[in-house]
Amino acid sequence: MRIAIISDIHANLEALRKALKIIDTKNVDHLYCLGDVVGYGADPNECIALLRERGVSCIIGNHDKAVLNPDAAADLNRFARQAIEWTARQLTAEHLEFLAQLPYIIVEHNCTCMLRRINPKNGTTLSPHMTRRKISNSSQLRYAGSGTLIEAGCIAKT
Repeated sequence: MRIAIISDIHANLEALRKALKIIDTKNVDHLYCLGDVVGYGADPNECIALLRERGVSCIIGNHDKAVLNPDAAADLNRFARQAIEWTARQLTAEHLEFLAQLPYIIVEHNCTCMLRRINPKNGTTLSPHMTRRKISNSSQLRYAGSGTLIEAGCIAKT
């Protein structure tokens, strides 16, 4: 199975369309998004709609979480917080619900995708060591999103 990984779209519709155009030439079977669909850019509704239309499997990113819960924006810089506030006012109820339904972790197609340093059981912060431990035995392919690629690679089957 061929998979593609995208991340940190931040409501940049032009860049998302370009990335999808390239991915479409690669005979990909499934596409994953490692979060941060919204934030900064001017097209949050359009980006969410396009990902939903394409059936992309998404995990929640820290900017996505912040739109749903302003307390989650406390660690973001002031420009990011302003973008989150604006985004929250722009999103339709349907797209807010889409973000609210995004999981912290997806395990499918022998691939694990998870939000960097977030415990998928309760949303608390994990240490980098615990993040690696949490994903190290679950799949052959492991990806962690939200700006920092914790680990990506293949393990030979034994």
